[in-house]
Amino acid sequence: MEGKRKHRDKVSIGFVIVLLLFLPVMAIVGMLSQEVFPSLYGSDNLGNGLYYVHTDPHGQKIVHSYKTRGYVFDGVRVIPNESSLETEGRVEVISVKKDDQYVIAKGMGDTLYYYLIDKSFYVDKNKYFIYADKCQKDYDYRDSVIQQYVTSFDDSLAFISALEEKGIDLRFTDE
Repeated sequence: MEGKRKHRDKVSIGFVIVLLLFLPVMAIVGMLSQEVFPSLYGSDNLGNGLYYVHTDPHGQKIVHSYKTRGYVFDGVRVIPNESSLETEGRVEVISVKKDDQYVIAKGMGDTLYYYLIDKSFYVDKNKYFIYADKCQKDYDYRDSVIQQYVTSFDDSLAFISALEEKGIDLRFTDE
C-alpha cells in the first residue's frame, strides 16, 4: 500500500515539474509566434510602415503604423481612408500584392476599386510627438503625406494600363 502511495507521489511531483516547465515554454513560443508570424494574428507587413489588417471586424484595410515588428491592428487608414468614404463609400480591401516599391490592392464597396500605392513616401516620426493633444495632428499629417502616393481606380483597364506604364510587374491572380 505504501509503495503505491510513494509511486503516486512521485508521479504527481513529476507531473507538476513537467507542467511548470511546459507553461513558460508555451508562453515564450506564443509571444515569439506573434512576432515571427504576425499574419497568423491578423496583419501582413507590406513595407514602409504599411500593414494589411485582415482580422478587423469592421472590414479588411491597409493602415500605416509606426510599429516595426509583430501584429498591427490599427493605425492611420490608407485604404479606405476618410476622404474615400465620401467618394467611394465603405470599401473593404479584398486582395493585396506587393513588391519592394509598390503595393496594389483591390477593394470592394458599391463597386470594385483598384489601388496603387508607391511606397517611396517619407513620414517624419518626430514631426508630432504622440500625445493626446497632438495625436490627431499626427494622423492628419501622415494621411496627407501618404495619400499623395495612393492612386485609386474604378476601371480595371485604366489600372492595368497604369501598372504597365510604370513597369510594375504585380498582378492579382484572378486577372
